[in-house]
Amino acid sequence: MKEKKLGAKVKDLVSSVKTHWTTPPEGRYVPYKEIAAYSVGGIGVKFVIYTAWYIGLSATSLLAGSALGLKNGDLVKLTMIATVIGIFLVPLRGMIIDNTRSSKGKFRPYLLYTGIPSSILLTGFAFLPFESMSYNQKLMAQFVTFIGTFIGMGITYLTNTVLMQNTYGLTNNYDDLYKASFREPISKGMILLAIVGYVLSLIPFITMYTLTEEDHEGHIGVLKIRAALEDYATGALSAGQLEEAKQIYTGALTQLEELKAQLPAATGKKKRQIQRMIKGLQIIKDEKNRFDDPAMQRRVEKAKELLSHTVEELYGISEPTMDRYNTAKAMDESTKAAAKAKAQAMREASKELDRFHKKAYNYIQARKLVKQLEYYTHWETIFESESAAAEA
Repeated sequence: MKEKKLGAKVKDLVSSVKTHWTTPPEGRYVPYKEIAAYSVGGIGVKFVIYTAWYIGLSATSLLAGSALGLKNGDLVKLTMIATVIGIFLVPLRGMIIDNTRSSKGKFRPYLLYTGIPSSILLTGFAFLPFESMSYNQKLMAQFVTFIGTFIGMGITYLTNTVLMQNTYGLTNNYDDLYKASFREPISKGMILLAIVGYVLSLIPFITMYTLTEEDHEGHIGVLKIRAALEDYATGALSAGQLEEAKQIYTGALTQLEELKAQLPAATGKKKRQIQRMIKGLQIIKDEKNRFDDPAMQRRVEKAKELLSHTVEELYGISEPTMDRYNTAKAMDESTKAAAKAKAQAMREASKELDRFHKKAYNYIQARKLVKQLEYYTHWETIFESESAAAEA
């Protein structure tokens, strides 16, 4: 009985939507077609909101904090600046909107056009050459994009106000809201923007979230290998860390050969599983030769060219040592005055190091890359020395 009632309700709903798709039901003003249009349009709105949130100037920003390596303290400072700008910008936008009198209505033009400058800025931000940018350049790009997104909306408000008033004349007839000649173009525009937003929002899922379990395990193995090699280079290895990395690599090679031997006889689901496993293991195997990639070789050449100059030549500063910081860290803190003096000394030493890291960011990254090339070149020697140490 319940299933019949549910079926009848679904059938009535479908019939109602068909009947009133273009003509509103009695006592209503908006047909289902326009309800659907505004609903789909919300996808585009949410896309802009969440994209701005992802590059937001917060200490927990997924993009700024993780991908660009911007410091939390710097992001907090920029947030404060953005907040001050917002104090003046938000009332200005409200005033412009409240005083708009266009042939398309009070707020409708802004729904159609304000996303354009924001979309251009947000899309352009994703294609900036971050690898060749200094720390301060990355920080400024983050700030300009974030503020520009909202200032761009304000510029669009102002432009539309002037153009609409001068071109189409003033109108106070808000009954236009119920005219299809006004609503339908807006509906079409919102659907178009929503489709664009939906397609763009799919890009991260297509490129980042479609990894198979085997691919995921392969990337985890690569990260462990890289961490072990970098810790080896800096003398920060934990017990057995490098041996574990070697076992990940050699184990992947062994398993890869076994799976390749099984592949010709496999069929159906088993064959697809083996293919996925081979792909994941290949990620680990390729790690040893990552510097054979032409793009990586070009990066290394640029890094070596940069390192052919001294820090003083490039930036006009000297590279600080850790001596001042270590001295401050070793200071006495047995009394309140001593603890205060130590904290002050450590802050000053940290500021000196931070200034250098920001100004010579590209130089530091270039040096790190060349160092990576060095221990990848001696891959087998490094692993063999660890194995000998473990056996001893």
